[in-house]
Amino acid sequence: MAEVSQCYATALFELGLETLQLDRYYQDALLIRDIFNIEPRYNDLFANPRLTVNEKEMVINKVFPNISLETAGLIILLLKKKRETDVFNVLQRFIQLVREYKNIITVWVLSAVALSDEQKRRIQTELSGKLKKQVEMETRVDSSLIGGLLIRINGMVIDGTIKKHLQTLKKRFA
Repeated sequence: MAEVSQCYATALFELGLETLQLDRYYQDALLIRDIFNIEPRYNDLFANPRLTVNEKEMVINKVFPNISLETAGLIILLLKKKRETDVFNVLQRFIQLVREYKNIITVWVLSAVALSDEQKRRIQTELSGKLKKQVEMETRVDSSLIGGLLIRINGMVIDGTIKKHLQTLKKRFA
């Protein structure tokens, strides 16, 4: 199924480049993906064999009235080809293609307390400079860290938390 996702995602990506609408399609895909993540029942709705393609199309137009005709057309095409279960994966792959093309990386930052906007901006700027990529940052608070930051980048972890330092000290003196 990865080949199917790749094929359709690449087609939308190339169309976006050709028509200079890549950003529009990207925003559409992010919106739809986020809705699918928040409301998993939409996956069930697309897979429901009792609903016709036309009924599913009406749902798409009602739930996503502002997406481009091309993005909606791709979803409808997938539905007509009986590839309802591939919609989410196609959109995910398309998002990956755009992010690779635009040199965007997501970084997850955990801190013991909420970071101020200025702290987030400084961390994002520093990471962008070091990674030579546009950084999108997801932040979360985990009070068990005590202090410092835990940063995750593509499977790599940078742990500068007090909790980690205390664990290291405990091991040294144990």
